[in-house]
Amino acid sequence: MKETLYSKISTPILSVVDTFEFTKNLDVALRSVDIKKLKETFEKSSLLNHPEVEDFLLQGSITFKRFNNLDEKIELLSVEDINTKCSACSLGKTVRAYHVKYKKQGVFSVVYSSSFAINLDLINGELYDFAWCNFYLNKEEMSQFTRI
Repeated sequence: MKETLYSKISTPILSVVDTFEFTKNLDVALRSVDIKKLKETFEKSSLLNHPEVEDFLLQGSITFKRFNNLDEKIELLSVEDINTKCSACSLGKTVRAYHVKYKKQGVFSVVYSSSFAINLDLINGELYDFAWCNFYLNKEEMSQFTRI
């Protein structure tokens, strides 16, 4: 029998210890831009039955699609993480963004970049919610923001 986990603000999804392990594994998975590793992260934390996971993984597969296109043979050059601010749903909240530099193997040596961000709702070290952040300040905007 599948266990249904209920969360959303009122109760934590994971304990402090489990949240620490989850966020560490999540960071590794996001840096790899590999949807299989992302799914394994939720599986390790027994969260596959959580109501938000299916949508989170679906958006992850869309976000990671360009990096996992076998026809294009993408080479990851670097993945830099930055703390930034959400500019929409959680206005002003600190979110974690990942800036990926990559190139397509072939004749031209063009370096591309792409970014994505996640919003983890942590209260006293416990995970209450997780989501993709679709509108956040980029690195240049953050440097201007911190000067104010």
